[in-house]
Amino acid sequence: MKRVELKSSWLNSAKSIIAGIFRYTFEEIESWDAEMFFERLAYAEFVCGRKLEPGDPTSRMLSTLERSWAILKALRSQPSVN
Repeated sequence: MKRVELKSSWLNSAKSIIAGIFRYTFEEIESWDAEMFFERLAYAEFVCGRKLEPGDPTSRMLSTLERSWAILKALRSQPSVN
């Protein structure tokens, strides 16, 4: 049920991507002004390598999140350089 709700609108999809990639809570995202929201969304789209299209919020959502998690896992598995 929650997946259907998150995919129901472009705004919810965008919030989900930002929250998933950067580990923000929805409450934190709700407190942002428009400038900060769209800046974080641009960062998320850059990391994913895909643009979230407002016309069809579900078209690339799954593949974008899958790619994002793969990138994050790869980054976390890299040994830290000190």
